[in-house]
Amino acid sequence: MSFTFNVIYTPGTVSALRYFVPTLTRFTEARFRLVANGCSAREQRQLERLAETSEQLDYHLFPSQRIKNHGVVINHLLELEQEDCFCFMDSDIFAMGDFVGELAPHLQGQAAFFSGRPIWSNAADQIAPRGVRFCGPHNRSESGVTVGSTYFAIYRRAELLDVIEWSGVDFEKVTAFEDIPAQAQEHVEALGCRTDTYEVGKLLNLLLQVRGASIRYHDLDALRHVGGLSLLAKKRIDKQPYINVDGDRKRLAPDESARIRPWMPRKRFTCHYLNETISAALLGRKYEGALLVDDPEVRAEVLATAGQLQQICDEHRPWFQRLDGADRLPARLERWRRSLSRGRQPLSTEGLYVLGMHRSGTSCLTGLLETSGLWIGNAPRRSNWNAKGNLEDQAAQALNEKVLKRFGGSWRRPVEDLPARAVKPDRVLEILKPYRRHARWVIKDPRLLFTLPLWLPHTPRYRFAGTFRHPLAVARSLERRNGLPLDEGLALWEAYNRMLVALHRERAFPLINFDLTGQAYIDQFEALCLESELPYRAAAAREFYEAGLVNQRPEPGDTLAGEAAGLYAYLLEHQLGTGSGRPATV
Repeated sequence: MSFTFNVIYTPGTVSALRYFVPTLTRFTEARFRLVANGCSAREQRQLERLAETSEQLDYHLFPSQRIKNHGVVINHLLELEQEDCFCFMDSDIFAMGDFVGELAPHLQGQAAFFSGRPIWSNAADQIAPRGVRFCGPHNRSESGVTVGSTYFAIYRRAELLDVIEWSGVDFEKVTAFEDIPAQAQEHVEALGCRTDTYEVGKLLNLLLQVRGASIRYHDLDALRHVGGLSLLAKKRIDKQPYINVDGDRKRLAPDESARIRPWMPRKRFTCHYLNETISAALLGRKYEGALLVDDPEVRAEVLATAGQLQQICDEHRPWFQRLDGADRLPARLERWRRSLSRGRQPLSTEGLYVLGMHRSGTSCLTGLLETSGLWIGNAPRRSNWNAKGNLEDQAAQALNEKVLKRFGGSWRRPVEDLPARAVKPDRVLEILKPYRRHARWVIKDPRLLFTLPLWLPHTPRYRFAGTFRHPLAVARSLERRNGLPLDEGLALWEAYNRMLVALHRERAFPLINFDLTGQAYIDQFEALCLESELPYRAAAAREFYEAGLVNQRPEPGDTLAGEAAGLYAYLLEHQLGTGSGRPATV
């Protein structure tokens, strides 16, 4: 059985915690997807470069500029997963042996397996007392029921999706017993597991057992989970220290959660000590500070872990320095040599091309598709004429415009019969290189209606989605934005939509009507997700879509004649919900 573990990184943690990755790949053939959740541009580059160094590593950017709740990110990753097992682990876990081989017997016959006790926790911390919220280190209830963890988790995907569909519960935190579906409340109470808060995943794990599945928790000897370094980095960013230093005295910052989380002082002192250990080791030094932990067993484990962290940093520091460019030219040449052969092959990932005329909702549709987990490339988030950005990959847009210009055209004078070799394949593949690292992605540029033959040979797995708008609404928008006379805007609408209709007649694909407003438009997008086998996230879609940003609508009395009338009638007839709109897959 193959495993792909999602390793989620938060801001301020990547520079140090990436040192743990080589320990994961050293002992096992499993794959690891390095996921950036709200990380800085520099941290994203660090993860991307690291992913390029091994066939076992992939990189994924969670589609949000801000850090999101852990459960939200896990839900997103589950939507992307296609393998039999869905796996994830904290970024502050490192390996000391073949943990996959060690866990294999424990996974047999189980719907889920969990591990990764933080080193600062003791045996008492792992039991959730009756009536106390189920928190991080709790892996079983007082009544002996397994509640698992999100530190290190492997789920049988089919059984996980079954319980999510049955219950309506996913990986989001549940903060009220009344929010549990009625059909499950009685069962959860019968397990002796009623409380007010269920941290990420723990309620799902209970419901798996309600449905008759078996799950197991076991601490693997080959894994070490530091526990809390991600939160420590966030506290440092937010200027809220774990430790207040007053001369030679150190004391905890105020915390009133002792009843619910009695382990917190131990966790804070441990994280402070190990954070300082790693920071010193990355500079080639050894931390000499005191460890203010009284529990003798935890103290011994923390000191042993500190020595292991020092060894990991000493071993990998020169390699990461080269990767970061301390030996810049040789490192770049080596990466270029390794990627050269891969870069000339067509993409194996799946793409979706958004097709439509300028000012016809292509940006809106692309933004909605991003909420469904599709990566949108190097796309600006704001522009003078679109409050949420035009969402066009800048490199792809520039190439399309350059090709049109080379043959005497532009976006205002499109060229309908471009030669198949209008641009060298290497130039297209260079732009598509980042798309190799994303399982599903979207490219949007109205010029694609004329330049598609340059792109499709390099993306054999693709779909289309089209969007259209009333010709006069588009013409008025172009007049307002670009000063185009209405008749020129109408002629341009005809040129673009002539290509859209011709392509749709050749291979049916979903068409979205941007003239629709509010819920009617959102309903069409939901239908597109269904047609295109994409997850539909209603809350995210409604949050992104703002009907008030659409400045031009068809006006009473607007009439069309000639080619524009025929094209618009075809698009109306074949929009989703009224005609054929199956996605094209090659």
